[in-house]
Amino acid sequence: INAKGGVLGQKFTTVTAEVLDARERVIHEHGRLRGHLFALQAIARDVALDGSREDELRDGVRRLCVEMIRHLETEEQLLVRLLGTDRPERLERVQAEHALQRRLLGRTLERSVASTAPVELALVTNEVVLTLLRDMREEERELVADDEGPLGGPVSGSVRVGAPVTAAAKEPEDAFGRRAG
Repeated sequence: INAKGGVLGQKFTTVTAEVLDARERVIHEHGRLRGHLFALQAIARDVALDGSREDELRDGVRRLCVEMIRHLETEEQLLVRLLGTDRPERLERVQAEHALQRRLLGRTLERSVASTAPVELALVTNEVVLTLLRDMREEERELVADDEGPLGGPVSGSVRVGAPVTAAAKEPEDAFGRRAG
């Protein structure tokens, strides 16, 4: 946002209080979720190292899934109000990204209640945590950059940067199975 209340790169565009409030709410919520993600990552590390805290990891995955679903619903409600009629293509991209996150969370939750080996669950959990952290960072960058209107540029493909490399493809892939490039 420039000194005149507009968006950098867009002359005299006014950023409304509603847009600023939505940004602040999303960023605040991301900060809260990061705390959960970092705590869950530490538990997963302990499980991977020595098998301790397995029950805590399974419970933590369940709590994370509930928290993330709530967050996605809240975020979409904000975005529907802000983008619904003015930026339907942007809203569709966000909703598609959230659908991928919901599927990832569902698969992870299934593993936490199944008899998945503790070390495997720890590794999957760590990958999910890293993916969600990358998504939040990218989403925040776009919210602040604001290069395409009220809430920034495209979200599609946000988790591709710095994603793990799969042995089979030797090409970066995220926890959703999307390839970089």
